[in-house]
Amino acid sequence: MLPTESQKIACLSLYRKLTSTDALRKETCGVCGELSVHTNIRDVEPASVPVSLLKAPRELWTALGTFPPLPMAGSEGLSELLLEPSGVYQSQDKTVIKMCLPCLTALQNGRMPSTAIANHNFQGPIPPELLDLTAIEESMIARCRIKSWIVQLGEIGVTGTAKPDSQRAMRGHIISFPQRPDAAVSLLPPSIEDIVTPICVVFVGSTKPTREWLIQKAKPLCVRKEKVLNALNWLKTHNRLYRNVRINTAVLNELDKLRILPFRIEYVPTSASVEATTSRYDATDEPAHGDCEISFENVIISDVDATSSGSELKLAALRHFKTQGLAYLQIPHDPFPVNEFFNPDLFPLIYPTLYPYGLGGFEDRLRNPEMSMKKHVRNLCSRKDRRFCFSSFVLFLGLQHITKAGYASADKVNSAATAFPDCRADIFCY
Repeated sequence: MLPTESQKIACLSLYRKLTSTDALRKETCGVCGELSVHTNIRDVEPASVPVSLLKAPRELWTALGTFPPLPMAGSEGLSELLLEPSGVYQSQDKTVIKMCLPCLTALQNGRMPSTAIANHNFQGPIPPELLDLTAIEESMIARCRIKSWIVQLGEIGVTGTAKPDSQRAMRGHIISFPQRPDAAVSLLPPSIEDIVTPICVVFVGSTKPTREWLIQKAKPLCVRKEKVLNALNWLKTHNRLYRNVRINTAVLNELDKLRILPFRIEYVPTSASVEATTSRYDATDEPAHGDCEISFENVIISDVDATSSGSELKLAALRHFKTQGLAYLQIPHDPFPVNEFFNPDLFPLIYPTLYPYGLGGFEDRLRNPEMSMKKHVRNLCSRKDRRFCFSSFVLFLGLQHITKAGYASADKVNSAATAFPDCRADIFCY
């Protein structure tokens, strides 16, 4: 039976109402900082729930030597609480905290909400000294860095440099290492060589870029000595993880002469750009159009797959290393990777601009109740504070970490009874 005209009009009217701007309007939860549809937000008076659970852990901060400014400082009755200011309404005669339903339910039951900012989930405000840093400047002040980057630059107005169906990803795993062994761990920024080694710049255009073009156009690659120095000075004063860092004045003095560091730049002519962006990840037998060479193809090992064992990967790497004409990247780092599981300092060490006080990292065992990394990533991406949403690197790393943790949780180890104590000690070190 076909709907009548009046039923169609009523259905369309209901659809417009439920999808209107007002119906989908979002408000901020003052407890967890997440943006939620306004129908899931309740106005709560502080006296009706145990807001004392949301107090800042001043004793812990004092022990750590970190003193971030409180978000509600100066607010009568709320100055010691860790709340999202945009989720709090105060007038002369009334104070209301907006709460999402999960946070409200937990507090009504006398429990700390797992996603609450007060549940060791406070990163602190980003100071001016850490704002507007380029990607290279951020890597220079980080105590932990990603192994390698590939940056693609292109001329504006050149046709054929991108297609809607072009591949824009590289497949692989990410491992985080400390910057350098021994003394260099506490010496920042690292040497110019260490900065540029993990970075390859691929330029797609009609002609190879000149140094003047890079200085004027390639803003993400610029390095400003004053910004780096001010950022490191601020971190040494306020971030607990940078307390023992020494500033490498020799490298900073070199930056006076270098606006653009001596990056390795691979030039891809426009005629070959479409082929390059849609090709396989490893080298192909077909020659590229035009006179161009992408030497990174020689670095990729293509005769193994994702199911290969560790010993097979080692053998493939040795074959690649010993084969004449094939290249490899030598990247300085500590002899052992950073522990990536239940290490709340890992992301603050990689991204000091997102964690300016070294607080609020993932999988912190001080949280009660606990919060999984998957839930934590969802919380950070849903916050009124959009710093994490605008960082593609941290989201990619977070998802990579969640995937690896899922695989690791399903792993099994067989051990003889006599060797079990040693195996157990080795496993629980990571």
